[in-house]
Amino acid sequence: MPTTATHAVPADPRDAALAALADRCVMCGLCLPHCPTFALSGVEGESPRGRIALIKLLAEARMTLDAAASAHLEQCLGCRRCESVCPAEVPYAELWQGARQRWSMHTRESLASRWLKALIAHPRVLFAALRIGSGALRLLPKAWRRRLPRLGRLLSVMADATPARQALSSLDSPQLWVASACVSGAAELALQRRLIAALRRMGVAAEALPAGACCGAMHTHSGQAAPADPRLDPVLRSRSGQALDAAGACVLSTASGCHSSWAQRVAPLTVQDATAFVWSLRERWPPLHPKPQRALWYAPCSQRAGNWRAAPLALLTALPGLRVDPVTATHGCCGAAGQALLDEGERAVQLREGLLEAIAAAQPDVVLTSNIGCAMHLREGLLQRGLDIPVRHPLECWLERIEEN
Repeated sequence: MPTTATHAVPADPRDAALAALADRCVMCGLCLPHCPTFALSGVEGESPRGRIALIKLLAEARMTLDAAASAHLEQCLGCRRCESVCPAEVPYAELWQGARQRWSMHTRESLASRWLKALIAHPRVLFAALRIGSGALRLLPKAWRRRLPRLGRLLSVMADATPARQALSSLDSPQLWVASACVSGAAELALQRRLIAALRRMGVAAEALPAGACCGAMHTHSGQAAPADPRLDPVLRSRSGQALDAAGACVLSTASGCHSSWAQRVAPLTVQDATAFVWSLRERWPPLHPKPQRALWYAPCSQRAGNWRAAPLALLTALPGLRVDPVTATHGCCGAAGQALLDEGERAVQLREGLLEAIAAAQPDVVLTSNIGCAMHLREGLLQRGLDIPVRHPLECWLERIEEN
C-alpha cells in the first residue's frame, strides 16, 4: 500500500473525464451498508461515496494527493457491490480503476508492493516462480507449512493442488481456447487440462491458451495498464469459434477474476465463463456418475458482478449426489481482492473470519468457488484453523462425475 505522497500532481487530460464520472454520484449513501471496507472501519473515506468525493476533488485540483487520500484509493477491494445498489448507476469500477491509473505513479510504495508489481509486469517470471515455489513446498510436511509466513502459506496451498499429469495433443484448428494464466495457470493447470479433455470428448475442439499468457487483471488491481502480450497474437489472428454457440464463445475463463480482463485482452474475440459454457452444453454431457457429497458454494465478488453468476449454482444442483448450499461472507467479500490478499493481509484476514466460521460450523466435504484468489485465501485460513477442508473450482465436481464413466 502507499506510504507517503511525493508532490503536487500536475494536471492531466484524464482529469475532466474522471470528474464527469464522479459528478454522476448523487451522494445518497445507499452504497455504504454494502461496502466491506466501510463496514470494517466506519470511515467515510473507506466508502464508495467517500472515494468518489475524493476523486472529484483530486480531478478538479481542489486538494493535493497525500498519503491518506492515496491509501483510501488503494484500499478499495474492487468488489463492485456498490454498483448493484446505486440508483444513479455510477460506473464505480471504471472510475476507481481510472483514478488509480491516474495517480498511482505519484505515490511511494512499500518494498513488498514494488516487488509484487515487478513480478506482475513479467507474468512468465511470475508463473515460473509460482510453479517452482509451490513445487518446493510440496516437500515439506503440512504441519511445517502452517508455521510459514503468510506468503509461504499461500504458496503451500498451491502445493496441494492436483498435479497436471494429463498430456494433451495440440490441435491445428481449435474451436475455442481455454485460458491458463499466471496464478490460475500455476494452481489450476490440472483442472484446465481436464476441462479441455472433457470438452473434446463432447465434440468441442478446445485448446489451451499459450502458457503464461497474462489477462492483465493483476495489473489493473495494482493501478497499472496491462502491456501487450505477443503470445496472444496467434489467438487474436484466429477465426475459429465464432459459430460454436449462441454467445460465439472463443475464449473460456475458469477464473472469474480474469473474465473481464480477458474480454478486453482478446477483443474482438468473445470470452465466456467456463462454468457457464459447460452448463450451456448440458445436452451433450456424458452420463454422470452419482457421488454423495456435501458442498458449500461461495460466489466471489467477480462472479456476482458478471452476467453469468447463476450458472455455477445451476450446474452444481444438477450433479447427482451433490448437496450444495450457498454461503456468504459477513461483509460481502472474503478479502482476497487481487493483490490486496498480500498488500492488506491483516484486513483480508478480518474479512474472511465470518466466512470461515460458517464453513467450520457446516463441516462440508468441500468448499467451491470460481476465483483462484478466494480459493487460496479460504484454504489457507481453514488450514490455520486445523480444518483440512478442500476448496475447489465447481467444475471439478462436474469433472469427477463424468470421468467415472
